[in-house]
Amino acid sequence: MYLNILNLVRICFVGKESNINEYVEDEYGLFKVDQAEKDADITIEFINDISADSQSIRVRPPVACDEEGVFFHDHNYRVLRIDTEKIGITNFRVTCDADFNKHFFVIIMEYLIHHLILESGHYFCHASAFIYDGKTILCPAWRHVGKTNILLAFMKEGAQYLGDDWVIINKDGLIISMPKRLNLLFYNFREYPELCNHLDEDFKSLFNFVNKAETGLYDLDNSTLSMLTEKARLRISPFEIFKQVYNNKMVEIDYIFLLRRKFHSKPNINKISLDDLTIATKSIIEFEQSHFHLYYLAYKAHNCSVNKYLEESQSELSSLIENSFSSIHNLYEITITSQHESLIVKEFIEKAIGCK
Repeated sequence: MYLNILNLVRICFVGKESNINEYVEDEYGLFKVDQAEKDADITIEFINDISADSQSIRVRPPVACDEEGVFFHDHNYRVLRIDTEKIGITNFRVTCDADFNKHFFVIIMEYLIHHLILESGHYFCHASAFIYDGKTILCPAWRHVGKTNILLAFMKEGAQYLGDDWVIINKDGLIISMPKRLNLLFYNFREYPELCNHLDEDFKSLFNFVNKAETGLYDLDNSTLSMLTEKARLRISPFEIFKQVYNNKMVEIDYIFLLRRKFHSKPNINKISLDDLTIATKSIIEFEQSHFHLYYLAYKAHNCSVNKYLEESQSELSSLIENSFSSIHNLYEITITSQHESLIVKEFIEKAIGCK
């Protein structure tokens, strides 16, 4: 398999058979092309590589090191190794155990994509984004703030999907949609039960059971209920649910609404300064990529060396974010108390953009 990510990063997959290939294709299949391995920016080879406790040192999960160097590991201590010294210089190689956790694999792959596109003036922003009433809206947020519920609230009203996890933004404030599947959790289905109409009967049965268990209908202890709630999640294409067609056209951002949780205040909306928005957005990105930063720190300590490309690109992220937002005049902060206040946020946004 070979992926060309918006003509910014080219990734080639080789080696042993792995169910990771199928998962990556489900997430990024719209970028699949036919091309030779020699043209890739990243070559990912699937092999057999399992870490043994007696031969490695645990840095801090999910990072460890052995005589071959620093590596990522999943919960079963299957290993992913990066040719870190060559990132940004030439086609670099990643080797990964064929049974590595597929969800974590995609997260690491996205770390690498982000750091490669920085050189061309692009970056991954952790946000939901959509076009509504002819206006392009970006909502940066930490995880579990409710950005998916807010996106769903607008898409029910006909908004065009741009992103729900990562979106790509360039230095001029243009945004590019990332056509990944929605990662829908139990509370998303509870807020919008009509989404279950698109799912198979097995998942509907699980959702209905967990929903009734939460009301106390079944005598389940908290740990069992928590486990079932965690299982009631699904990844599904937004284009399939809302009958839309993916468009990779770059569009200008018209409004930015930073989403934040405050536990002891009422939901509110206020203007936010460019400086504060830049700090918050950069911090959110770094938090979401904290595993990679831990890995790179361990790499520097273990090898007594740095990757100049990574050093420079990380230091330039703040100015890149600031430049991308500097021409956008509609900068807001919305504070909420939980991720279940999507309709309140929707009203705030509609009033701010002039819909109500």
